[in-house]
Amino acid sequence: LVVLTDHRTVAPHVNDTTLRTGKSTTPRDSGTRPLGASMGDLLSQAPADGGLGLGTTVTSVIFLGIIIGVATYLGIKVGRQRRVAASAEQDAVLAAA
Repeated sequence: LVVLTDHRTVAPHVNDTTLRTGKSTTPRDSGTRPLGASMGDLLSQAPADGGLGLGTTVTSVIFLGIIIGVATYLGIKVGRQRRVAASAEQDAVLAAA
């Protein structure tokens, strides 16, 4: 008895080469994946495959927005800290005079 199944629904990292040779072509044989890759799969894969079905373009735009948002936030935060440090240094110089 042979049961045929779509291997992508069982293990998305399995490809046709893996099925023919029995050897995985992915460098991560330990079964771990980066969080971003897992989140990307969740957002982009079809609902039938366990995802939200947003597609790769929408998923990429979401990640780009997150990256730009974090970079902007950190840039503003560092700028604010530098201004506070410069103000404190100027106050110290004026108090010493």
